[in-house]
Amino acid sequence: MQVGLRQTPSPAYWLNWYTGQSSRNKLIVFADGTYLELFCWINTPREFYAWANKSPGLIDFALTAMPPSTAQSLHNSIMSRLRENQNGKELDLGYTLPDVGSRTRWDAVQVKWESSRPVTSNSLNRTDFPFLCHDVTPRTVRVPFDHKEKTTHPCGAVGISIVEVMVPKTRFDFFAKLYGYILGASPRIIDERGKDRCLDFEIGLPNQGLGPSNLSLRSEQDEIDRDWLRDRGAGIRGLVLSIGGREGHGEEALGVGGIASTISLKW
Repeated sequence: MQVGLRQTPSPAYWLNWYTGQSSRNKLIVFADGTYLELFCWINTPREFYAWANKSPGLIDFALTAMPPSTAQSLHNSIMSRLRENQNGKELDLGYTLPDVGSRTRWDAVQVKWESSRPVTSNSLNRTDFPFLCHDVTPRTVRVPFDHKEKTTHPCGAVGISIVEVMVPKTRFDFFAKLYGYILGASPRIIDERGKDRCLDFEIGLPNQGLGPSNLSLRSEQDEIDRDWLRDRGAGIRGLVLSIGGREGHGEEALGVGGIASTISLKW
């Protein structure tokens, strides 16, 4: 799993800038094989158009699969589940065929991956659902989660425990079904208060010794959530990072406002 976080520009967050591109990024890599991507525009957007109008904060996330799965087999399995459950109706959701991407690292090592993005009807948005990103070269070439120095963080975070996705209450059942088809998993009910519902999907991690993780799908519960949906639409709403060696001791947000309020540490 990988999660995108849009930041305002800061030199500390600039990792790569390729001639002609309009953005820069930096990865914060965790020991469980996931990462948080800090992303900022440096020019008029010429790529990642679904992110172009997003205000700073959590904007998107991706799912992956580890060998022996391939990008094509992951795509095929998701599309098969979606088609089987449309009851003969036109697909509201699909995924593009995997597209190859590559770059050369500073040490001349070639990095390759394949990505696939949701294709939706007019009533849905691209970032309502995760995109797919599959490593062609070993994942550690692009995401060095085997490198202790790069995965050791002052806060003690070892990985992503929960990705929280918020969707409109009026379409909760619709989104719950589609997420079930994408993930190939059945959810369990976490909370149900009238129409305020929360479902939890268990998902694996690249480093299986530190998993699994969870995707939590919920509807809006207060005016803050309603403002969020009006401003940003459905999609990733929060992120919980797990702290190694201190499980079961509570959870605390990084801050009380802005981006910090959407990311928590779980002890």
